Amino acid sequence: MERREQPSFSYYDTGGCLVEAHAGVGEHFFDPFSADELDLARHAFARALSGEAVAFLDSYLIGVPDKSKKICGVLQVRNAGDAGTLAVRAERERFRSFFIHNVDSIAFLDLHGKILRANLMFEEMFAISPDERLSESWFDFLEPTACDEAREVFSQTLVGEAQEFDSILRASTDLPPIPIRVRFTPLLMEGEIVGISAVVKNIAAERVAHQHMHDLAFYDPLTRLPNRALFEDRLMQTIAGAKRYNRPFGLLFLDLDGFKSINDLHGHAAGDALLRAFGERIGAILRESDTFARLGGDEFAVLQQLTRIPEDAEALAAKLVETLREPFPFEGKALRVGLSVGIAVYPWHGITEASLLDAADKALYESKSAGKNTFRFAGSF
Repeated sequence: MERREQPSFSYYDTGGCLVEAHAGVGEHFFDPFSADELDLARHAFARALSGEAVAFLDSYLIGVPDKSKKICGVLQVRNAGDAGTLAVRAERERFRSFFIHNVDSIAFLDLHGKILRANLMFEEMFAISPDERLSESWFDFLEPTACDEAREVFSQTLVGEAQEFDSILRASTDLPPIPIRVRFTPLLMEGEIVGISAVVKNIAAERVAHQHMHDLAFYDPLTRLPNRALFEDRLMQTIAGAKRYNRPFGLLFLDLDGFKSINDLHGHAAGDALLRAFGERIGAILRESDTFARLGGDEFAVLQQLTRIPEDAEALAAKLVETLREPFPFEGKALRVGLSVGIAVYPWHGITEASLLDAADKALYESKSAGKNTFRFAGSF
């Protein structure tokens, strides 16, 4: 039997400098080539750097990716057999490198969800090792409350459709839960589904960023109260519910009396501290069903569900005014402000957002004109 010569390998960096070799070769990939061959060699090397498996003279050139999937060098293989064999080897090696070093967590699951193989990122995220928990069911790593949805999506994937969903990873009782996004894709062999690939992304940072953007859009950064945009949205929802269920509600505008003097005499730090303390004090006496918002500056608003008209709104307004008689401490000082309140009640003083806001604003003006530190209704009932 004819003895077949074993393949030899040389690895070069992207500039063609030798990094490692199984047999004696030159220090640079282009050293052995004549002037006539040099252009061909450069072209073949460039194709390998682009990701191709290139047959060149007595060898094959294969681009090798790093963890970020970027080609970081070229593998030269001599005596590798025919081009078809090399292409299979190259594709296998490229897939192996892509799988192991992928920045996403990837695992192959059998038809029951058992983990057959996982890459490095998956093992790290799921706190497993091949010798430890690799053969366990994928579902054992999820928060118990998330398992039913995950099993349902897994079943849908077995029908042949790739699925994506968000879930909660609980890799260990010693670790906090992690929000994840999972993509299940059916693995086919000769047209038959033989397993599922799971690509998992940690979306904790995405959730934090989304929550941060939501807070910036709908909450006042100083007091952490709902801002005007969120308040107006709540007002529209409240009006819709009031029309549907014939349910009255009160809209109260609040304005601090003497706040400008606090800023002028004690500075903006004192004014900011007072606004925060005011928000906490008023929030403590409101019900969870009420909406309390900062509209801007020293202007605030309350949406109050009513059962007795006008007694409920009147009682709340009086309580709000009374609670401002207690000064706010700040750096050894007692900061004193009053409170004027204007009240509009749906549907007596308006049935639209614009009409109710206008009615409450006019009632607030009347309250201030009456000497401040009091409240007024927008009209009779």
